[in-house]
Amino acid sequence: MKNSQWEEDIERCVGRSALITLEKRYGRSYLYVKAGKPDKELVKLIGKEKAQAMSDEFGGGDIYVPALMLKRIRNHQIREESAAGKTVHELAAKFKMTKIWVVKILQENHGFGEYPPK
Repeated sequence: MKNSQWEEDIERCVGRSALITLEKRYGRSYLYVKAGKPDKELVKLIGKEKAQAMSDEFGGGDIYVPALMLKRIRNHQIREESAAGKTVHELAAKFKMTKIWVVKILQENHGFGEYPPK
């Protein structure tokens, strides 16, 4: 799965760490971004400068906040912990998913993109 255009636009605007913060809070939903002065909740979440950048770039409309970066990070952690010797059963319990999904993640050829991307 490729990056979504929304994800690329948000990351370009506020950086990867703020994107991850936004995905944790708003992932898989729409976020209304006020024009002009940014919303207090957004300022508290990602900081005044980045919130203002989002207001300048996306202000006055809804943006979709995906959760693909979080999925990449999770999948990367699963691969690393598997390589370090954790069993599929242990990984499934830790990441709260079925063993079948863990196996699929371990078998996929970086289908959600590598983390960190090159």
